[in-house]
Amino acid sequence: MSQEMENALLFVSDFNVILCSSIDETISDLMSVHVMELLYAHLLEEHGITRAEVPYRLELFYSTIENFFSATGARTIGRTVARNLYKHLNLRFEDNSNFTLSEYVDEAKKMLQTNTHEVSILANH
Repeated sequence: MSQEMENALLFVSDFNVILCSSIDETISDLMSVHVMELLYAHLLEEHGITRAEVPYRLELFYSTIENFFSATGARTIGRTVARNLYKHLNLRFEDNSNFTLSEYVDEAKKMLQTNTHEVSILANH
């Protein structure tokens, strides 16, 4: 495997760990650890996805939190997850009321990929 491919895989893996941590932090801070555990249990029971798979299924995660907490609640949770994610990645967060969680995540990835110190940011987390 090429060094470039290894770096890309490391980037995705580290990014997803940070994203999962940001989701956990947000749900537990806004509600409780118990609510976070119930949410993950529901995702596993109803959709067969684990916590580690959430970064690959953000749209489903988002629709689940919409069902649990309403569209307004989901926007608040999504924006807070994004804010925490950007903080952990040392990125400047800009609130965009039209963005979904997936769009914030995509924007963070773009910002990191254009940044020459992306690997060092993720390695220091």
